[in-house]
Amino acid sequence: MYTFALFFQKQLIDADYGSDLPSVQAELELVLKEHRVIERCQTNIERCSAAKSSFRGDELQLYINYLNGVQKSYSELVMSSKKRQSDLETLLDFGMSNCQRRILRWTKGRCY
Repeated sequence: MYTFALFFQKQLIDADYGSDLPSVQAELELVLKEHRVIERCQTNIERCSAAKSSFRGDELQLYINYLNGVQKSYSELVMSSKKRQSDLETLLDFGMSNCQRRILRWTKGRCY
């Protein structure tokens, strides 16, 4: 699970934002799909947290330390994914409004 969180975190950091409206839209669709996968992992983390009752002593402490690391990495991953989604939505909105303004200017120039 820990490697999963690190892998997805690196993917989010390295991901492109697109260079035009279709590529920004494609990136947004991809991050939405990936975010659903990330959110499904929450049940696994909850299951792992419940499993700590089967450990005792030093083993329990090691398990808790590892679980805390996993939970922290997962939380950071969820926040990064939501931020990327928000950034892409903002970029897409900006690009679409900019495109609409250009179309309106072009149309206005053609009508007169």
